[in-house]
Amino acid sequence: MAGYISLLQCWIYEHFPSVHRSVVDDGYAEASPRACRWLTCKAHMTGIKGAPYRTRIDALTVTDVCWMSYAEHWGVRGYDLISSYMGQVRWGPIIVYLRPERVVRQMGYILTVPPPSVRDSLTCTDIDDRWVQFSDHVAPTGELCVVPGQVAPDYMEWFFQISHPFVTSTEDTVELRPTPPPPTHDDDFVEPPIAEVPVASDPPTHSVDGKDC
Repeated sequence: MAGYISLLQCWIYEHFPSVHRSVVDDGYAEASPRACRWLTCKAHMTGIKGAPYRTRIDALTVTDVCWMSYAEHWGVRGYDLISSYMGQVRWGPIIVYLRPERVVRQMGYILTVPPPSVRDSLTCTDIDDRWVQFSDHVAPTGELCVVPGQVAPDYMEWFFQISHPFVTSTEDTVELRPTPPPPTHDDDFVEPPIAEVPVASDPPTHSVDGKDC
């Protein structure tokens, strides 16, 4: 896992409020970025540790997930069509691929089976041009949800085929490894004999002065 982990932490707070007891920043203003709402430092991470996390995650149902956690924030910062842009974006040499069609439930739309991933070999100029013409590359939204978190009839069948929706405990089935013997005390340690290996008198040519590297 790479990237700015605090953003993922705030995303979990927003969408899974029953998993962890999060702490809201008293100084948060609605005009600020949504992630600023939460205190993510270790000093504020009190609550669930270890096994209770597993218990709460296993007990999650559709009704425990906040699918449209940002809906109440739209009055302050409205939803912009550019947020539905689908394709590559870049910041300098860093290029990432946006797939908003996979999270349309957060926008209030029914989630359908997404198309296969496409990795276009675009130049930086092409990426910039598509971003400027973003309205031609937005994700299709489809129908509005009747109930929160609604998916298309064939979605779950597809999801079970490509994902691992169940976490199976192996604690009762895994054989315990034997405990290694304690390390030998320094005073009693005897260095084992080391076999002598003949070394060529002339080193290989590719290692001399780096001429052939």
